[in-house]
Amino acid sequence: MTEKEAIEVLLKNVPKCCKMVDGGYKGGFDDWDCDMGQAIRIAVFALQEIQQYRDLGTIEKIKLWIDLFGLDCFDELAAYRKIGTVEECRAAVEKKKPKKVNNRKVLRLFDGRPYCIQGDCPVCGRCKNESNYTDYCPACGQKFDWRNANAQEL
Repeated sequence: MTEKEAIEVLLKNVPKCCKMVDGGYKGGFDDWDCDMGQAIRIAVFALQEIQQYRDLGTIEKIKLWIDLFGLDCFDELAAYRKIGTVEECRAAVEKKKPKKVNNRKVLRLFDGRPYCIQGDCPVCGRCKNESNYTDYCPACGQKFDWRNANAQEL
């Protein structure tokens, strides 16, 4: 039996209890608060941890990592995991690439001097940005490129 199968069996065997619902007792609710429910929860968490350790590799692989890179490599790996997945990092890099603002408008004072530029975020679109050259969208974090040849003058 694998850890995954053991977890499924444990979750199917959580003790059931009754609860007061709409003025009457109804049964079939998982009882995680009883001793058996707490024991099952701890066992499931332990099995999930074992799965995570197996994902790291065998003891031989871990010893090889320690021999090659030292114990510091595990601290570095933990730091990289805190940063996020490769996909999350790529998305963050994409957001740092400036994109032209949609519906860019230059608002002017009576004497013709510009005082404000408005535009919509090119990614989320729902964010109406009114500012004097805000670099990033406050809603999604996309970096803006305020230069636009066909800006509407108001």
